[in-house]
Amino acid sequence: MRNEYVTFQKFTDLESAELILNELKQNGIDCHILNNNHAYVSVVGYNQIDFAVGLNIRQGDFMKAEEVLERFYGRQLDNIGKDYYLFDFTTEELTEILHNPLEWGQLDYQLATRVLASRGVHIGESDLLKAREEKLAEMAKPQPISKTRLILYYLFCFILPPYAMINGFLIVNGGTTLPNGQKVFERPESDRKHGRIIIGLSIAVTLTFVLWAFKEKY
Repeated sequence: MRNEYVTFQKFTDLESAELILNELKQNGIDCHILNNNHAYVSVVGYNQIDFAVGLNIRQGDFMKAEEVLERFYGRQLDNIGKDYYLFDFTTEELTEILHNPLEWGQLDYQLATRVLASRGVHIGESDLLKAREEKLAEMAKPQPISKTRLILYYLFCFILPPYAMINGFLIVNGGTTLPNGQKVFERPESDRKHGRIIIGLSIAVTLTFVLWAFKEKY
C-alpha cells in the first residue's frame, strides 16, 4: 500500500503544481500531475475555486515530501515582501496558525513562526507536534450517516436499486487521505455494514426484477 499513488497537494493552476513537482523530483520523489478541469470547491460568499490540478506521490513518500517542502518554503521566506498579509496578523492570529498547521500552507506556517519569533513569542516544538497530532486524530474520525439517509437508501433498494447500490458502494469504500498520507474510511464500521447490506439488497432486488421481466416475456 505504501507504493500506491495518493494526492499530496491540490493547486488552482498548473504552473504552481509544476513548480512543486520539479522540486520533489529533484529530491528523488516519484510524482506526477493529475489535471481534472471539472473539480471545483464552492466557498460560501465567493466564486467557485478551481482546485483541478492534483499532485500525486507514493503514499510512502509523504513524510519525505513534507520535509522537502519545508526546506523549499524556508528558502522563500527572505523573498517575501513586507506587504504580505501575515505581517498584519495579530500575535493571537499567528499563534492560531501554528496550532492549526494542517489548515495552512507550509509557507504561511513557517512565516508565522518567524514573525512570532521577531515579536519575542516562541512556541515549543512539543506543543506544535501535539497540535498536529490532535488535528490528525480529529480528521481521522469517521463521520456517521444520519438515520434518515440510511432509511432512504434502504427504500431506494426497492424503488431505484442502481442508485442505492452506488451509494452503498460509496458508504463501504469511501475514504480520504490525511495530510500525513494515511488513508482512512469516511464512515464508521457500523455504517459500512449497512452499506454492504444495501449493496446486497439492491443486487437481489435487481435480479428479482430481471427474472420477473424475463418470465413475463417468455
